[in-house]
Amino acid sequence: MIMDHVSRISSYCFENENMRIAQEFLMKHDYRTLPKEKMEIKGDEVFLVYHDITQNPLEESFYEAHRDYADIHFTLEGVNFIRSTLIDNIHITKAYVEEGDYLLGSYEGESYTDSYMGPGYFAIYMPEDAHLTNAHPIERANVKKYVIKVKVR
Repeated sequence: MIMDHVSRISSYCFENENMRIAQEFLMKHDYRTLPKEKMEIKGDEVFLVYHDITQNPLEESFYEAHRDYADIHFTLEGVNFIRSTLIDNIHITKAYVEEGDYLLGSYEGESYTDSYMGPGYFAIYMPEDAHLTNAHPIERANVKKYVIKVKVR
């Protein structure tokens, strides 16, 4: 997992071509002016999805993980909270769904990272990073964000 400000995205070196394409997209485009809809960057290998959500309490939320895609979450408005842990730590509650490239799970342990991301901040979750999204430990708040889905496998 990587968390940083979008102004520093160029400081990362990615081996995967699709990750480099997503990185270049973030470097060249002002995220505040992107369309608030799904946008293909490189077909189904790199694409952007807009989310306008109200965060749920942690106890109503679940971890998700992927096999083929990395997620790059970046915040437009509000404070986007995401908790993450290694996929090996979670108890799988919904088996892998190939069509959506996801599985769901829960985790009650102590080995996790909490990220609070205001506007302009991003976090990258690779397939081995289970991440609990659309939740907040303190308050239900509205968040507007993009997720870039990046095929890495």
